[in-house]
Amino acid sequence: MKKFLTVACALIIAALTASSASAQDKREGLLKVCKVAGPGIALNTPFQFSVTPSGGGTVPAGPAPAGYCWIMGSYAVGTPIVVTEQAVPGVIVTGITGTPTFSTVARTATLTIGSGVNEVTYTNERAKTGYLEICKFSTVPGSFTFSVNGATYTIPAMSCTPPIVATAGPTLVTETSTGSTGTSWTGCGVWVGVGPWAICTPTHVGNSQVVTVNASTNTAMQTLLLVINTHTPASREESDATQQMMKNLEVPK
Repeated sequence: MKKFLTVACALIIAALTASSASAQDKREGLLKVCKVAGPGIALNTPFQFSVTPSGGGTVPAGPAPAGYCWIMGSYAVGTPIVVTEQAVPGVIVTGITGTPTFSTVARTATLTIGSGVNEVTYTNERAKTGYLEICKFSTVPGSFTFSVNGATYTIPAMSCTPPIVATAGPTLVTETSTGSTGTSWTGCGVWVGVGPWAICTPTHVGNSQVVTVNASTNTAMQTLLLVINTHTPASREESDATQQMMKNLEVPK
């Protein structure tokens, strides 16, 4: 009888242990994503999120510090999760909290689901913008193409692009092609909202230049980049024309 009771107790303990392990395996945690409206973001602006391996949803921007939230779903404890915010033109992510692993540039938060509520909070703001205009001086006729933030603009010699909306701050401008055979970028000047003109600094290395775009809501305070193309070496006529143009614009030499 004693032996029987010992065996019975062992079976009960084993059953309880198995039941407990099974319950542990089935534990779930909730994923909640919150959105804080930073500067320039209107309350209730919707933001779309995707969740890997599955799920997603829309969260309206709410007031700081907590914002508005939405439950994206429940997942087994231990599930690796990647939350990604869909990009919105002109809007940047300035902060992600709730996990030590994130990228504001890629708009992603990576975490492992734990028991209870797992909360990730995104803060966005509207990027400050300004206007950039590129002008081409070339004594040789032809078309010139420039790349700015992934977009291309083609203009003929002795003309300017329309005002280009660009993120305020350092912006890379690259001359990608020229229809004037044998010419190259040999000089440039910048007008940042107000004068006077200034020689580009450091230089036009690789037919490109980083220009600081002035933050502005109107074209009156736009930033202008004047790009000069000549033959290499420049002819006497080209040098004289360039010097005269720079003098007319009062670019310091």
